[in-house]
Amino acid sequence: MTIKGYIKLAQAKQAVKKFVNSEKGVTAIEYAVVVAGVTAVVMVVFGSTGPVKEMLEGTFETLKTRVEGLIEAPE
Repeated sequence: MTIKGYIKLAQAKQAVKKFVNSEKGVTAIEYAVVVAGVTAVVMVVFGSTGPVKEMLEGTFETLKTRVEGLIEAPE
């Protein structure tokens, strides 16, 4: 691994640690768990194809983008 790789890894570890230790991180993780559970139920009820799947994929992509933004955002 290169020096840049080690720096990125250290930054990622620091960001995850800060995210997990903050109250915002705990709340976000709780919501993510709830959303994942609801999604699993919806997928079982409505199946894994069609507009529900597309809507859920869009929702999770948005969630992913926002969580990444929180991790990368300086305090």
